[in-house]
Amino acid sequence: MTKTSKIFLAISVAAFSLSLTEGGGDIGWGILRPLGAVAFVLFFITHIVAKEVTQYDREERGKPEEMKRSRTDSHKAGPPPGRLQSSTKLRASAAH
Repeated sequence: MTKTSKIFLAISVAAFSLSLTEGGGDIGWGILRPLGAVAFVLFFITHIVAKEVTQYDREERGKPEEMKRSRTDSHKAGPPPGRLQSSTKLRASAAH
């Protein structure tokens, strides 16, 4: 669990517990129980989405490395972009 989801869970449990007490029961229906319900929904959403977010972060961190690898592979495949051979040199090398 992430820190955010733990905070939402703690708020949810605390708000619901306080609404069950005698003093909290008076204001519980107006503030504490809805606050607990909203906090629980936010906890549930962050808990479900956490795996997808970590997978997305891993993929995004891997993109620069993948781009570097593709650049080095393209340089190995042919001459560097700054050193193109002229057509006369290509004809001479093809004749040999």
